Amino acid sequence: MAPQFERAAALRPQHRFAKVDVDAEPALAAAYDIRSIPTLMVLRDGKPIAAQAGVVGADQLVQALDRLAGPDALAA
Repeated sequence: MAPQFERAAALRPQHRFAKVDVDAEPALAAAYDIRSIPTLMVLRDGKPIAAQAGVVGADQLVQALDRLAGPDALAA
């Protein structure tokens, strides 16, 4: 998953990508109800707006981000 995540981050530098070690941060994992690894979550203003458990390819992740961000995000 790491190479896909890094590729998606390179393709969409206007978004902030972060990885969390849920073993080292169990309270954070509990706060966001993370039950499967990997889980990708999109946050807006600190609140989850989308989540997907399992491996997601970079292209699929970028397409999802583009849909969630709307047309103005690519112009930013």
